[in-house]
Formats: sequence, structure tokens, C-alpha cells
Amino acid sequence: FSADGQQIVAGGVDGKVLSWTIATGEMRTMGEQSESLEVAGIQSIEFSPDGRQGATAGLDGSVVIWNAETGARMTTLRHDARVLALSFGGTTQDALLASVDEGGVAKIWDAQTFVERREIKSYSAPLYSTAFSRDGRFLVTAGNDLSIWETAIGARMRVNAKHGRLFAASITPRG
Repeated sequence: FSADGQQIVAGGVDGKVLSWTIATGEMRTMGEQSESLEVAGIQSIEFSPDGRQGATAGLDGSVVIWNAETGARMTTLRHDARVLALSFGGTTQDALLASVDEGGVAKIWDAQTFVERREIKSYSAPLYSTAFSRDGRFLVTAGNDLSIWETAIGARMRVNAKHGRLFAASITPRG
């Protein structure tokens, strides 16, 4: 859902980003994740906290930032492996975007300029999920283990060993 609760976005294996207006049920195609027909699938979609942008994670190794109102592609961010999940976090003054890939890399981006702030190489590959603490100070990644990272310096704070794969992670609103 968008921040105002008026819009829903979805995407799938064909790489198309679709948007629905809840009040009218009107659907539109915002665009496509990739220009490659071979690797187009979308793994994750998130709205920015202010609702002005949407971000999609692609099997082509891209994170595409979309204008939520117009559907225009704003920029494309890159990974060296398929991007499996993403999340927005931080504060209004210091908004962040995290993306994780199947190579075990988490990238933290400035969510206003989309400049890469930090790359974190996990000890666990692939990474299937990520989430920020409410204030953006910590990032959780889930793969073969659950790790907590300090976003400012990229330090691994804690690891919760788990045998097998962890496909989802979340942090409570209270952090």
C-alpha cells in the first residue's frame, strides 16, 4: 500500500510493474523492471515512507526507483547478483533504502539521492530479506542466518545462527 493507502503496486515474473487505485479499481502499467526479456522478474516492491517513490527488486540485478504518481522510472541501481529483497527505513531527514542479493551482499542507499552509502558483505549467501529499525540505525538481513548490522559503519552486531534458510525478517515498530 502507498503511504496514503490509496494505491497498491505489484509485479511478477514478467517484470511488469502494475499499479491499482483502490477507490476506482483502475489499473495501469508503470513500466518494466528490465529491458532484457530473459531476466525480467520482480522479487520485491516497496513504497518509500513518504509515498512519492516505489522501488522494485529485480532478477536482473537491478533496483528500479519509480515515481509513484506518474509511473516514470527515476533511476536504476545495480547489484552484481539477482536482487531478492529491499526495504525503506531511516528518518525523514535521513531516509535509507536497503537491497539484498543472492550473492550475500546488502547495499544501503541514500533514499533521496540514491547514492550508495555502504556495501555489506554477509557471511551468508543468499540473502532473502531485509528490514530497518525505525530510526535506521540497524539493518537486519536474513539468509542462512539472521544478522543485525549497524548501518552507519556496516559492523555486524549480532548473529543468530539457524540451520536452513530464513526467507523473511522484520523489526517491530518500537525497534
